[in-house]
Amino acid sequence: LIIAIVLSAVIEGIQYFTGTGYCELDDVISNGIGGWIGFEIELITQFGVFINRPVHFSGYNFDEVLPALLSHKADMVAANLFITPDRSKRVLYSNPYYFCKTSCFSKARE
Repeated sequence: LIIAIVLSAVIEGIQYFTGTGYCELDDVISNGIGGWIGFEIELITQFGVFINRPVHFSGYNFDEVLPALLSHKADMVAANLFITPDRSKRVLYSNPYYFCKTSCFSKARE
């Protein structure tokens, strides 16, 4: 357990310092203990309690999420998935529970 957490922390640190990926603390914990944690996990877990149905989580790469849903390998997707006109033609969205705006910054030219 300790080795898994340390290795995951090293990987997240490399991603943070090199800018080659997303550095997220919950990845250190979930990779270390082999569990699913995070806002969407808690949201869907509680939704399962609300509808009195078991919930099972599966991990997909981002480009596999919609194909899994469309092929019925997954019943729903709980992820930061922006609503686009193209996606709206293929899948149904719930009401958004989170709104964000993306901003980009760069160093001014000297």
